[in-house]
Amino acid sequence: MRRLIPSRRALRPTLAACSLAACSLAACILTVALWARSECTMDQFRTSTSVHESTLVSSRGELFLETVTIPEPGFPPGHSLGHALPTQYGPRAIDWQFAGLGAGRATDDSVEGPIQYHTYELPLWLILVVTSILPVFSWDTLFPCSILSAPADSAAEA
Repeated sequence: MRRLIPSRRALRPTLAACSLAACSLAACILTVALWARSECTMDQFRTSTSVHESTLVSSRGELFLETVTIPEPGFPPGHSLGHALPTQYGPRAIDWQFAGLGAGRATDDSVEGPIQYHTYELPLWLILVVTSILPVFSWDTLFPCSILSAPADSAAEA
């Protein structure tokens, strides 16, 4: 008769598993806080070089990444942080959208040349789901069922 007996060493959580679970819990809590804040306040972080500008926006339960590229220098380099009402923000161009995920591209012609806009949309619910189930998948990866030792019973074999 064979019995599956887990070894104590195999079931002991490792530092990596505990660290991943703690980071996942922190990310989960921060995502819930950002989601709650984004319902009443739009936050944006903007960084730019002279010809490229990237903006990360949190509004109405979604994250948006918008990039703008211009042919000639025109943006002031640096970083900025802004806040407004969520109703004051709308993504520039979303070509496709499914379950809150979306992306889009637009090009405007100007005297200097084409101005390119790229927009990416990510729902906060998706980040929340991923950060909440990540420790479960990592636990299954670190401790698969095959680690259960199956010692042969000497009486059953004899």
